[in-house]
Amino acid sequence: MVRDDDGKLLKIRGVHWDIPESKRAEKALTESEERFRRLVQNSNDIITLMDENGILTTICGPIEKIIGYKTEEILDKSAFELVHPDDLENVKKAIAECIQQEGAIRTFEYRGRHKNGEWISLEAVGSNLLHDPFVKAVVINHRDISERNRLQAQLQQAMKMEAIGRLAGGIAHDFNNILTVISGNIELARMDLNLSAPLTCRLDQIMKASDSATSLTRQLLAFSRKQIIEPRVLNLNDLVRNVRQMLERLIGENIELKIALFKDLASVRIDSGQFEQVLVNLAVNARDAMPDGGKLIIETSNITLDENYFATPLQAQPGNFVMLRVSDTGHGMSEEVKKHIFEPFFTTKSKGYGTGLGLPTIFGIIQQAGGIIDFYSEAGRGTTFKIYLPLIEKQAERLIKERRSIARLKGNEMILLVEDDENVRQVALQILKDLGYSTIEAGNGEEALMLAEKCGGQIHLLMTDVIMPGINGRELSERLTIRHPEMKTLFTSGYTEDLIVHHGAVESNLNFIGKPYSMQLLAGKIREVLGSGKGRRPYR
Repeated sequence: MVRDDDGKLLKIRGVHWDIPESKRAEKALTESEERFRRLVQNSNDIITLMDENGILTTICGPIEKIIGYKTEEILDKSAFELVHPDDLENVKKAIAECIQQEGAIRTFEYRGRHKNGEWISLEAVGSNLLHDPFVKAVVINHRDISERNRLQAQLQQAMKMEAIGRLAGGIAHDFNNILTVISGNIELARMDLNLSAPLTCRLDQIMKASDSATSLTRQLLAFSRKQIIEPRVLNLNDLVRNVRQMLERLIGENIELKIALFKDLASVRIDSGQFEQVLVNLAVNARDAMPDGGKLIIETSNITLDENYFATPLQAQPGNFVMLRVSDTGHGMSEEVKKHIFEPFFTTKSKGYGTGLGLPTIFGIIQQAGGIIDFYSEAGRGTTFKIYLPLIEKQAERLIKERRSIARLKGNEMILLVEDDENVRQVALQILKDLGYSTIEAGNGEEALMLAEKCGGQIHLLMTDVIMPGINGRELSERLTIRHPEMKTLFTSGYTEDLIVHHGAVESNLNFIGKPYSMQLLAGKIREVLGSGKGRRPYR
C-alpha cells in the first residue's frame, strides 16, 4: 500500500489471480470421483486392485453383500486367502500370466469363501495396469455367478432328463414286448407243469428276473416322466395301509415302522401303482441308511402352504396340499450328496446294490402328479422327505382288494387281437384261448380292417397295440367302431407316446393295459371292459 506524508492511502499494489477455472476443475474432479464411487457401489461386481505381490490395495463394490466381509477386514491382505484350495493353482496361474504381459487381460472362474464359511462361485476378469502411472495395479472385476451356474445346472439336468427320457421311451417299447413274451410263456409253462416239478423252481427264478427287468424299465420311464399312468381320486391313508405289510417285510425286523395317519385326510389325484413305487423306494433307502436298526416314520396331514414357503426354489404355487412325510433315524446325508440325490444314476451304495434311479424316479412321479418334493437331512441325524400333492375336493374312490381267481375271470366273447410283434401276438393269443375267448388275430391295422370286414358275427372287443406301422391302434379303433358300434377297445403298449395319453395320463374314456402284463391282470382288465359276462352268448 502507498500513502502520502499525511498517511492517506494513495494506492494498493498487489498480484491478482483469476481462479474460476481451477475451481471448476476441482469441482469437476470431485463430481467425477463421486460419480465413480456411486457407480462402483451400485455395480454387481467387486473391483479390487492388487499389487504385483498379490496384496489387495483397494477394494470397491458390494463386497459385504457378496462375500460377507467388510472392506477393512481383507484390505492389505493376500488376494489368494479367500480362494478355494482346489481352485488356487488355476487362479495363481491366471494372475501370473496377466502380470507377465503389460496390458494383458485374463478371465477365470473360482470359488471364493464367504464369511459364513460357504463357497461362492465367482467369475473374474483381471487387467494388468501395473505400468499405468495413475493405477499401478492389477485390476480385477469379481462377479457372483452362483445363480447363473444354478440355472445352467438346471438346464443341463433338464436336457439330460429329456435325452434319457427319449432313450427310455425307445427302449421301453421294444423291451416291454420282449418281457411280455418271456413272462407270458413262463405263465403258460407253469400251467402245464405240476407244482412239484423240478422245472417250476427254475421258471420261478426266470420270472423274478423278468419282474426285475420290468421294474427297471418302469423306473426309467417314471423318472423321465414318460410312464403311462392312470390317476384316480384316492386317499393316501388307504394307499399307505395297502402297502404296510409289504413295507414291514422290506425294512426287516430291526427297524420299527411307525405310521401316523391324519383322520380327516383330503383326497389327491395319483396313480396308485406310482404311489406304491414312491413309498417302496423311500422305505428301501431308509432301510439302507439304518444298517444297525432304527425307526421309519410315515405320516400324513392336510396343509396350506403360502407364498413364504415357496420363496424357496421349489417352483410351485401356494395352496392346499396333502402331505406325506417319511422320516428315518439313519446316517443322513452330507452336503455334497444332497446336491446330487435327484440326479439319475447317482448312488452312494456299493456296486450292485443301487441303480441310482430310486429318488429320480420319485421326483419324476411327484412332478407328473403335479406335486412337489422337499427334504431335510443332516449327517448322523437322519433324513426326512416331504411330499406335497394338490388337495382334491372330491370323494376318494375305494381301493379294490379282492383278487379273483382266473377261473372266475374267464369269458366266451369274440376278441380281435391286433399286434405287430409276432411273438407277443402268439403269447397273447394263447392266453386269450386259455381264458375261453374266441379270437381273430391280425399283424397290423390294415389286416385287422380286412378281417373285420369279412367277419360275419359280432366283435365284442378289439385288443390292439397302440404303436404299429401304418394304421396305429387309436385310428384302427375309431374306424372299426363305425362298423361295430357295440365293440369295446382295450389298448395295450409298453410306451404310447402321445397317441392315447394327455400329459402322461391315459385319457379317461379309454381302456389301457401296459406291457408286460400277467395273465391275471389281462383277464381282470378284459372283464372290467366287457362286464361280468353274464348272459353273453358264445360267438357263432
